[in-house]
Amino acid sequence: MNACRFEWLTGRDAAALSSLHRQCFSSFWTEEDFSRLLHVGAAGLGALGEASAEEGLQGFVVWQQAADTADILTLAVAPAFQRQGIGGRLLRMGLAGLQASGVKTVYLETREGAT
Repeated sequence: MNACRFEWLTGRDAAALSSLHRQCFSSFWTEEDFSRLLHVGAAGLGALGEASAEEGLQGFVVWQQAADTADILTLAVAPAFQRQGIGGRLLRMGLAGLQASGVKTVYLETREGAT
C-alpha cells in the first residue's frame, strides 16, 4: 500500500484537482469548476505522496453537504496510484467525517459508462 498523507482541500488546490481529474475522466472539470465548488461550501480530502514533493496529488474526493445529507461529487485517483487502496481510504475518511458532522444519508451519482 502506498504511503500518503491526507489533507483538506482548498481553493488553492483547484489547478492540481483539475489536472488529476483530466487524467482520469474524458469529461473533466476545469480549474474554475473546482475553485467555485470549494469556495461555495463543497469540501474534500486529498491524498498526497509522502516520498517526495514531485509525487504531488495522488487522489481526492470532493463532496457537498446540506443539513443531514451529502453528495459525493467526484472521486479520482491518479492512474499510477490506482489499485493501491487510496480511493477506498479517501472514501472511508470522507464518510467518517460526514457522519461525525451529522450526515445520515450520502448520495453518489455516476454517469453511464463510468468505471
